[in-house]
Amino acid sequence: PNPNPNPNPNPNPNPNPNQVRYLAVMGGQYPRVPPGSSGSCGCNFCAIHRGGKDHATAAAAAAYVVANIPAEVQVVYTGGEAGIQVWSGARLFACAPLSSPCRGAYSSWKQTTGEVGRYSWDPLSLLVAVRGPTAAGCKMCSDCDGFNTVNSTSGDNSWVFGAATNQSYVVVRNASAASQALDDLYCQRPKRLQPAAAEMFKGADSGLVVAVCVSAFVGLAALLRVMAQRRRTTQGQRL
Repeated sequence: PNPNPNPNPNPNPNPNPNQVRYLAVMGGQYPRVPPGSSGSCGCNFCAIHRGGKDHATAAAAAAYVVANIPAEVQVVYTGGEAGIQVWSGARLFACAPLSSPCRGAYSSWKQTTGEVGRYSWDPLSLLVAVRGPTAAGCKMCSDCDGFNTVNSTSGDNSWVFGAATNQSYVVVRNASAASQALDDLYCQRPKRLQPAAAEMFKGADSGLVVAVCVSAFVGLAALLRVMAQRRRTTQGQRL
């Protein structure tokens, strides 16, 4: 049970309300991690991939971030169960030149795993954030008022149903439409061609994606701690 009677678990005000208004988070499963499942909390919350070397750091950071997002910031979660329904990137090998950095990234993935294309966890979350859920073949969840919680040890998450808050999560409505929308963007020609751009992806390791996932939450957790410290310092000066 949630010991906090406040429907919004985070009491911290946003110190810069004009700068951060929307936060798209890819991580976890919704409305919760299935009971008894193993290794399903999502790399962004628990870092279980590649042996779980960053598991403790990622779980603690994710829990801190989710619990301390300012109430004025709209938060939209895209869970692992959404991204795994959307396969994208395979069309790049037919539509994009070898100099395409997007093709280079997926080529590296193919060399590492043998897969042509990939599940669309992060791209889907980004597309929802930029163009809205409808354009991404998704919709916002219904009858889901409440907020997200993350276990700081395991990284498992659970949606606490209750009063409406600043938080919600995405549900895939049309996986084919989502895949097409992403591939259409991947295949767009850039306004400025930079043939050397693909070189940076040569020899890239697939673990890079996981490293970015973990470092993003660790960095955001550190930022929130700094913001909280500044707020306490400002309040002390006023007193």
